[in-house]
Amino acid sequence: LCNFGSVTLATVMTLDTRQKGKQLKADGKPIPWKGLDPAAAMNQYLDRATETLKDGGIVFLAPQAGRRNLLTPFKGGPITRLEQWAKQKGINNLAFFSLGLEIPGASDYSEINGLNFRSKYITTLGRTTKREDIEGNIDAWGYQDMLRLAPPAYRPQKTQS
Repeated sequence: LCNFGSVTLATVMTLDTRQKGKQLKADGKPIPWKGLDPAAAMNQYLDRATETLKDGGIVFLAPQAGRRNLLTPFKGGPITRLEQWAKQKGINNLAFFSLGLEIPGASDYSEINGLNFRSKYITTLGRTTKREDIEGNIDAWGYQDMLRLAPPAYRPQKTQS
């Protein structure tokens, strides 16, 4: 996909990854966790993301930032942080497209390991929404939008339909 579609993968180290002791790699070589500053790594990701946006590209953001047994509200304001970083770089015309991905048969995503490149997915397309059409907290909006797209088994019980 990366070679054929001009896709650049940028790794973001999440707390889940650190707690699981997974090995982060760059150019095929392991990066030691010791001394790696998560904030600096996130800033590098945000710099790459805003450069992509400036060039007219699309940035994929997984606001859940980890594998959970159920969809939960996003911690740390990931969508807000991307938006603020983009504004600091002079990007003010943002739009968001929500996409739901489901691995058939999966009921607890906290038990799914790896990148699952060879897995088959059920894709639920959301809608494109301009930032100016979103009222209030953008992360709360994003969570509600993802609830509509999430597989029923991944939604908290009170939102299942």
